[in-house]
Order: sequence, then C-alpha cells, then structure tokens
Amino acid sequence: MKSVWCLVAFLLCLMSGSAMAGPASGSVRSKTGAIMPKRAVAYVVRDDEGVAPARIEVLLTDAAIDVARLRAERDPHRAAINLEALRDHDYLLLWVAADGTVAMNATYSKTMTQYINDTDGGLLATLTSNTPQKVEGRVYSPVPLRSIDGASYRMDVTFSADILAPADPPLARSGRQR
Repeated sequence: MKSVWCLVAFLLCLMSGSAMAGPASGSVRSKTGAIMPKRAVAYVVRDDEGVAPARIEVLLTDAAIDVARLRAERDPHRAAINLEALRDHDYLLLWVAADGTVAMNATYSKTMTQYINDTDGGLLATLTSNTPQKVEGRVYSPVPLRSIDGASYRMDVTFSADILAPADPPLARSGRQR
C-alpha cells in the first residue's frame, strides 16, 4: 500500500509541473525589519485598460502559496495580495518587463509599510531567464537605497519561477445589455 501512495504522490508532482512555487532567497532589510523570501511565484499581469504591454509579476514570500488558485484567476495580482496565506507575512513584488527593467514593492504586513523602487531608481537586475515560460535572476541594491521619508534600506534577492499561464481574457462586452 505504501508503494501505491508513493506512486500517486510522484504522479501528482509530475502533473502539477509548474504548479509549484520556485525557490527564492536573500532579503530586503530596513528599519522596519527583514523580508526573507523562500518561494517565488510568477504570473502575467496587464494594466486595467490593456494599453501597456503585459509584464510578469513575481511574488516572493516565505508563506506557502496556493499556486492553483492564482492560475485560475483573471486578475492574479489582486488575488495574490489578498491571499489569506500573506495576511501575516511580509512579501516582495517584482514586475519584470520584456526589456529586463524591474520595479519592486516590498511590503511589511504588520505595519503595511512599503518600500518601492525600480531599475531607474538604483536597483540592479541580472536576469538569467526572462521568457514567456520562466523568469529567473537577481535584483539587488549595490548601495543602500532611500525611501521617500529618507529611511535607508538594502535589497538582494534571487528567484526562479515558471510563469503561470494566464487565465482566459474576459469576454468583450457588447453594446447590448441583457
């Protein structure tokens, strides 16, 4: 019987493939504390009007994430930041553009303090993979960065995540209401 359960577990792992979070490490360190992610989940996000090109959002956290739930969402960003698993966990969001530019928002859950920056504001990004299927790399600050209120912080994180396929786009609305 034990071998049957091992086989079932193995098959579930094979079937889930990219349904698991990828690895993350490093930290964001500030006067508020340290965010030390262990997992990375990546998905496609678009702006509300569909004007800007799609970007990849990477959620880095130490919390266990229900990746299957994010896969089914039409708005994975909203679903991710409202996950019950993140309620008492700090997290980092990275937005990776096709050209390799990166923006970030580090959020401390207890105070909802946020540190925001991008590759135009002092962050460096070294992406070893930036394809429609996978994003992987390092985002760091070679020198301490300053927040709007003047507080300094440092960041150095690495991550690797398969990109969840986006849910079907919403249906176009017709002029007729039912």
